[in-house]
Amino acid sequence: MLTFAVRVLPLYLAALALTVAGWAVRAPQAWLAPLAVCVVLLFAALLTFRRTPTWSTILLLGLALVVGAALRLVGGSRVAWVPSSAAALGAPLLGAAIGGRFRLRRAWVRGSLWTLAWIYVLGAWLLPIGLGNLRAWWAGAGLLVFAELAVIWFGDWPAREERDPAGGPAAELYLIGLNLALAANALASA
Repeated sequence: MLTFAVRVLPLYLAALALTVAGWAVRAPQAWLAPLAVCVVLLFAALLTFRRTPTWSTILLLGLALVVGAALRLVGGSRVAWVPSSAAALGAPLLGAAIGGRFRLRRAWVRGSLWTLAWIYVLGAWLLPIGLGNLRAWWAGAGLLVFAELAVIWFGDWPAREERDPAGGPAAELYLIGLNLALAANALASA
């Protein structure tokens, strides 16, 4: 776990800080389409170069900054900072505390959780979540799925800590933490 604290945690916290810094940029609404293209391209590049030490770090930090700017344009300037911060920092810490006890050797559990996560993320854009209590239920489901992913992620960490450069695992943890923060924000504003 010391390797995580030294290599991955600083990058994760820097990515979260850059997301907040990107959110603070008051970009005009016309920037939304170029920012969305940048997010997609940076995400694809990050997936491609996640095992390359320098590139994975640079791409993660760039993605975090651009995601922050795009989130302000999509979601507006009102953010529930306390629940979002608590989810982005607390759930991974809880995952670190109990994840070692849940070392799963079954790839289908990890695969099904990541599939649920992708269904959740895509469903947030495809479903009309602004109707009634569906928004609160959807946000609660997102908190549950991504908190479970944090526990699974930390359960798998000891097997990968020596072979993976810091940028790849930090990017995975950033995506989990970002989605936890977005779900907590949606739940707080529902």
